[in-house]
Amino acid sequence: VEVPGSLMDEAPFDIVTLKPEASGRSVKVAPIEFADRRIPTNVKETDKLQVTILLFPTRRYEVAWKDIGKIWLYEQMILNRAKKLVDEKNFGEAFEHLNFLFVNYPQTPGLQIMRQEFLFKSAEEMSGQNRLAHTMAVLEELQRSFPNFQRDKVRGLITDVSGKLIESYFEKKDLSAARAMINRLAKDYKDDPLPVVEQWKGKFLELANEYKTKAIEY
Repeated sequence: VEVPGSLMDEAPFDIVTLKPEASGRSVKVAPIEFADRRIPTNVKETDKLQVTILLFPTRRYEVAWKDIGKIWLYEQMILNRAKKLVDEKNFGEAFEHLNFLFVNYPQTPGLQIMRQEFLFKSAEEMSGQNRLAHTMAVLEELQRSFPNFQRDKVRGLITDVSGKLIESYFEKKDLSAARAMINRLAKDYKDDPLPVVEQWKGKFLELANEYKTKAIEY
């Protein structure tokens, strides 16, 4: 179901959609008091659901479960909107939606999976824009939070991005930042070293020897 406008700016509501043979209408209702906000799956056809339609807030209505085609929970609609924003690469708004859910509805099914997708796809996008420091930060957050998520691919991206980042420091002759980055990577990945660390340590050694040679010649 597609709801126009920002759901986060509205008072929470759910949507009940009836089956085609029961009119097929979709109705906004006050948040339904499901246990843990989980839609029950063990209902009988004779069971009825009590709802409050927002247009008539002082009345309670009963809807037969056999007539219900779909129930859209408020938080699930926000999660769906976040997924659409990620697919559209609108990561700023997607973050706002996900953050809203983590603050207000942290138990939403699928929220952690969506966070994985958000971190990974936003890192890929920033990498393509050459925003290396931001990309590295997001990739490492992804690795810390979800160590088993596409493990080899994430590690490969961290290796690639960290190498480019260190190289950018060298090109700017910011050897202090390059050294700090190498030392940090060596410490953080001491149990499973990144190949890029030894590679750039070797370049530092070459540079030191070059300076030493020039000093002797001088």
